[in-house]
Amino acid sequence: MLLKKLVLVIALVVSSLSLWGGETGLFTYEGGFFVKAGTTWKEYRPKDKPGVWATYSQYTEEENYYKISNNNISLAIPKKSNNDFYKRVNGNWEVVYKTRIIYPSFFDSSVGLFCFSTGYYVRDGKKWRLYLSEKPNAIWASFDQYKEDDKFFYLKNDKDKVCVPKRADLNCFLWDKDKDEWLSNWSITEIYDHF
Repeated sequence: MLLKKLVLVIALVVSSLSLWGGETGLFTYEGGFFVKAGTTWKEYRPKDKPGVWATYSQYTEEENYYKISNNNISLAIPKKSNNDFYKRVNGNWEVVYKTRIIYPSFFDSSVGLFCFSTGYYVRDGKKWRLYLSEKPNAIWASFDQYKEDDKFFYLKNDKDKVCVPKRADLNCFLWDKDKDEWLSNWSITEIYDHF
């Protein structure tokens, strides 16, 4: 009986920790983004520095914002794309970044990102994963990169072929087997790669 209770207590603790630690998100602004993993936040600015730019701890959560800080700064991170990012300066909140897109789920360890309005591709070497907001918390599809040129990465899996642009002014394309041609499907909003 004692063993059963102990197993139940451990299971409850582990499940509550995984729920708290598993709360994620991807919060993008022009030139960078934040990744939320529970109460730990990492900021990336790929053009300024490879890897993590800064790490923060969340100290509170409000209806529309997460409040995070480190030894240098306090920030308010919006929960929705129609709000801006703020920093605390002399006791007042000032806009620091204009928000691009916020994705409520980001369950990936890689941060080579190719974002569009309803989802994003994650690049991990020659392995790629597609996430769509209509299917949160899970990968929509996985692809292998089979070639690239100066404008696109070409990906395929057992069902589809897609190409993902290397520049944000180009669209993603899906191969239409019936028409034997590439069809445009998503407009890229932001690319965070090469770090």
